[in-house]
Amino acid sequence: MSTIATIKATCSAQSKPQSERVHFLTRLKHFFCEKDSAINLAVFRFVLFSMIFLHVNTGHFVGLAEVPIDLRVIPFGSNGLVELVGINHTLVWFMCVVCKLACIAAALGLFTRLSTIAAAVTAIYVLLIPECFGKVDHDHHMVWFAALLAASPCGHALSIDALLARRKRPSNACYAVPEQAVCYGLPLRFVWLLMGVIYFFPGLSKLTLEGIQWFNGAALVASLHNQWARLSWLPAFRIDRYSILCMAGGSATILFELSFLFLILFRRTRKVAAFAGLFFHAMTCLFLRIPDLISWQTFLSQTFASLIACYVSFFDWSRIFYSLQDMRRVTASAPSYCISAKESKLWLASTSFVAVVLLLGSITFGAIAKTNAWPFACYPTFTNKHETFKRYSIVLADDCGHEKAIEIKGRWVFYAPVKEGASEQNRRILKALFQIAPVQTKTGWTKQRLYLETRPTNPDRWGQVDRQLMAESALTPAS
Repeated sequence: MSTIATIKATCSAQSKPQSERVHFLTRLKHFFCEKDSAINLAVFRFVLFSMIFLHVNTGHFVGLAEVPIDLRVIPFGSNGLVELVGINHTLVWFMCVVCKLACIAAALGLFTRLSTIAAAVTAIYVLLIPECFGKVDHDHHMVWFAALLAASPCGHALSIDALLARRKRPSNACYAVPEQAVCYGLPLRFVWLLMGVIYFFPGLSKLTLEGIQWFNGAALVASLHNQWARLSWLPAFRIDRYSILCMAGGSATILFELSFLFLILFRRTRKVAAFAGLFFHAMTCLFLRIPDLISWQTFLSQTFASLIACYVSFFDWSRIFYSLQDMRRVTASAPSYCISAKESKLWLASTSFVAVVLLLGSITFGAIAKTNAWPFACYPTFTNKHETFKRYSIVLADDCGHEKAIEIKGRWVFYAPVKEGASEQNRRILKALFQIAPVQTKTGWTKQRLYLETRPTNPDRWGQVDRQLMAESALTPAS
């Protein structure tokens, strides 16, 4: 009798992992096959292309195209595109205009398939421009999500296309708003998966490289000090002075980044993931100024503001609209398409193909922690921290040893491609920096110098500066 009981217990123990595996696969299948409303996909379409429109600053991007080529540092993976197309004033202006027009049309749902494709393709080039000067800003997700929407039926609701299509049909030929379908939900599920990848690999890097330091708060303090020093700014509340808060913040950061990808798979925990993500970005905005909340205009045009905006995909807008008394009439008459089974399969195939390509690219670059790349990259890991940080400065000098500092605006302060010992290259960079520096007058000055300044990140020692001369050249009238 005991032998039979033992056999049953052994079989039960062996079948338990198998049943759990089957249960997980069932849950995963349910995740991809969830039906969703066309309104939810349409709202995400409007928000995403509006954010791309705000992010494309034509005047600024054209100005970057005119920056001397010696200051360019092309991100990994985009050299071929730059060599093939080039970067010049006219081309950048044209591509920015096309991208913004396409974003307007896509947001409104006008020629949705064509406009979303045009916006996604031009965004690959346009958003590359500010990435070519030593630092990648990590707005890759806007290109990824635009490509997903271009392969989805995102124009089937709340769009001009849907309005025109409905007018061509009899009044009883289709529903005012399409019934929920998998082809409307699948693009949003892939958006969530890509967001999960964005968070997961930086979290994995933190855990594997500096796990203990993040759990005891030391790594979080170092990250805060690095960011504050670069901004020359301190928050109103110095969280770095409270070790318990830093321990909790560091541990919560890793926990959030590693768990987000798995929480979104289940309906019950999806809201937890969304709330945790919004809280995470609220804290980075408060203590790191990422994104920088200087004004609403600058906030909306920054990289991680667009990622925050993507959290609209977690809300059931169709239910929200119907719950508002004034919106029932609007949504009830909202023009849209009816979708057939054949059309739904085509949309599912195109969405899945694009999503697999995006997931493979993002996972590959995330796994190798390649942060300075385009159009795929690992998002910032915050693992390369030091007790000091380096920045560059240029000065005018005379024969008596007097110097006058020249303000350099932009990322070249930290990311100018200066190399120790490369005197000729450094002189070219010095000349390039002077071309873009706001020098009022050079009368009386005979030399121009490029310094590498090493400053401590600890706010209590910010006044200490160690300068190293990297390049010097005579100041001529033509300089």
